[in-house]
Amino acid sequence: MQGGRPLTLDKSFRQNRSDRDMDQRPSRPSSGRQRRGRNGTRPGRIPQPLRYLAVSGSGAAVNFATFAALRASAVPTIACGALAFAAACQHGLTCHARITFRTGTPTRRGRGLRFVLLSLATLGFNLAALSSLEANGVTPFLAQVVAIGLACPLNFLGSRFWVFRHERVRPGAPRA
Repeated sequence: MQGGRPLTLDKSFRQNRSDRDMDQRPSRPSSGRQRRGRNGTRPGRIPQPLRYLAVSGSGAAVNFATFAALRASAVPTIACGALAFAAACQHGLTCHARITFRTGTPTRRGRGLRFVLLSLATLGFNLAALSSLEANGVTPFLAQVVAIGLACPLNFLGSRFWVFRHERVRPGAPRA
């Protein structure tokens, strides 16, 4: 106390001090939720469509590598294609479940069957687009690139909303 009056801090000192304290505090929202960036993802997190493309690209590499290895072993071409497709499906199912959609185990509640059915449907769409484009004079390589470009979004949407959908579990219901 000074002269019978308590010591008080002037307003500017309190403001400067609170500014300094704010700079040292971690910047987190008060509601406890994670901050989201402009594209709806948390900072530093790769968006789901990019993760999907990365996993699908690695699946194509598995397909080509399996096909080449089997072909070098004198396995018939059709068998090579079927086995390469199966290897790529297994790779895609596992990696999409763990990396792209982060749903945990890939074999939960018929997910494997849905994934194979979606892959076959997408393959059928891709082949139909490929043959249609090639019949209209597009070179085979360019036709394949366009067909993949058309089939990829369909496969992503089918994967997101059908294969890897978030199942609601009733309270007390056993988890499969």
